[in-house]
Amino acid sequence: MPYLLLLTFISIYTTGWLAEVMGVIPRQLTWFPDMASLLVLGYLLIQFRRQKSWDFLYLLLLLLGLSLIPLLRGETSLIIYLSGLRNYFKFLPFFFLPQVLPIQEYRQFRLYFIYVVIIITLIQIPVAVWQRFITFEGAQTGDVIGGTLGANASGYLSQFMFFTISFFVALYFTRKISLPKLALFSLILLLPTLLNETKVTLILLVMLGTMLILVRTGIRWEKKVAIAGVALFSIILFNNVYAILYAGRELPQHLVLEYIRDPETAIYGRWFTKSGTLNRIPQVLFAMASIAADPYHLLWGVGLGNASHSPFAGAIGDYYRRFVEFDIDSSYLGRHIWEWGILGLGGWAIMFGKLFRYSLKHRQNLFSIWFLGVFSVFIVGFVYNINILNDVLGYYFWVLAGITIREDKIETRLAQFAARLATYRTSNRTPG
Repeated sequence: MPYLLLLTFISIYTTGWLAEVMGVIPRQLTWFPDMASLLVLGYLLIQFRRQKSWDFLYLLLLLLGLSLIPLLRGETSLIIYLSGLRNYFKFLPFFFLPQVLPIQEYRQFRLYFIYVVIIITLIQIPVAVWQRFITFEGAQTGDVIGGTLGANASGYLSQFMFFTISFFVALYFTRKISLPKLALFSLILLLPTLLNETKVTLILLVMLGTMLILVRTGIRWEKKVAIAGVALFSIILFNNVYAILYAGRELPQHLVLEYIRDPETAIYGRWFTKSGTLNRIPQVLFAMASIAADPYHLLWGVGLGNASHSPFAGAIGDYYRRFVEFDIDSSYLGRHIWEWGILGLGGWAIMFGKLFRYSLKHRQNLFSIWFLGVFSVFIVGFVYNINILNDVLGYYFWVLAGITIREDKIETRLAQFAARLATYRTSNRTPG
């Protein structure tokens, strides 16, 4: 299974780029992650008795049951439903996989995950530099700078880089690297986000710093102050580089301050993008207003896949076709509102709430701190784009979530063993 993880991640971060951007391989090769998920699902069924995350499994079965209601009522066709089911559930076999692996294989899996993530992240830096100064030299937008993550993937690239910056922050908090090394690694990994003008970088820096400083307990204040300093310096650097590369354009902090000072004007004054599609927050507001018009849709949504595009013509959702000019499936939160309704949305909120709680349980566990950083990036991104419904973020997020759960089981078992050992020694201590 560790080797399947390697092949899957290599496929995710190369085939989309080679097929969509370079045009040198057939698009069918981008389906490898789906095939890998099916293989992992088969393995999970064989190893079913080793499963340790029953609470998550029961919750997912409940969500699966909720998703069937619109299908059974004829709100959507079977092919559209199956397409939508794939969008939401294809990552989850990799979430459950760490729970069933034998301990030695799990340790290898965990190590391979770190290696493949670091290597893929480092590859993005020279590719982004090449794209900015050679392939797209003179471009007035950074949207085309997506590294090897695919076409127009600048937003996903920025979130991906922050996922891995969180790893180095976790190394610092667990005393595995020094502050100067953390600052160096963070600035190097920020380079693609500096080049592709992703304005959400400012919010990601603030959110990541806030989560780790205010939410994370058991970490000395001097380390938290150091993280705040690195984040502040990164914000200043980002603004200055942006002003140089994209001179004459509105600075990112002006846009952020506008949303803070006068959110109503900022939202409704920017309801549409330049291309005529709905902007990010309007995507969410439009979805909520649309399903709220009908009590049934408010509760159950319009059905999985029914507000989504699909590479297969017969699987394109009816509501997506109806509002095709608005591009209504480009927001993670907006799509969930459309297709799940408030009941399904509540179920997913419980799921993510449980994951968030696990990220806080163990103060000095590398993966727990790492996942807290990744989770903070996810929170920002679920309005920004489809976020972890995209392969380049989804597999990363769910594999790390699964490792975090397995780490909790290991830490808990070790703590129980230590407690029993201490009790045994106390009870067998000879007086005098």
